[in-house]
Parts: sequence; structure tokens; C-alpha cells
Amino acid sequence: MGRYEPARPSVVLLRIENAGWSPVVAADYVAPASDPVGIRIAFPGRRVVGMTVTERSPQVPPTFFVPGAEGFETTGRVVKLPKVILNRRAHYKVLAVLDREEGFT
Repeated sequence: MGRYEPARPSVVLLRIENAGWSPVVAADYVAPASDPVGIRIAFPGRRVVGMTVTERSPQVPPTFFVPGAEGFETTGRVVKLPKVILNRRAHYKVLAVLDREEGFT
């Protein structure tokens, strides 16, 4: 089977950072407690064809971002990120590759 190559690719770099004074914990995310996804980013007219974490603060555990980790996934037009616990000034970056959907201008 051949490798997928986007016809009209674009990339986006997302930086998620705790710029506040107190740690961000799972209960701080605006999502039901049973939902492992803390952040959803939608890209109308685009399809997410891949994503990876390119950088993270040392105190951000890599286990949040391993393939198959709960809450770390893409579905169609949406990047889903888990409820990462972020100490003050902690951050991570996600690089996503997008492909324009047919007919979207």
C-alpha cells in the first residue's frame, strides 16, 4: 500500500502553555470528568492527516502523548489533546499536518 501524500498540505504548530499562577489539573478543563480529552481544535475545510508532539517541558510526562494514549488523537477535522497536568509555565507543542478538503476554498 502506498504512502498518503496530501494534495494541498498545510501545517500548524500549537503551543499549549500554563501562563497562570497555579497548576492546571484535570478538573480545570471544561469537559466532563469522564472525557479524557481536555482540548479540541477544529480545522473547518481541512482534514488532519497527522500530528506529533515536537517539544514539551521536562515536567510534562511523555505518557500523555504516546500513540494510543487516551485523549491524544485526531478525528477528521479535529485535533484532540488530553487533560495534561501543567505546572506554572509548563508547555508543550503539537505539530499537525492538514490537507484541504476537496471543494474548500
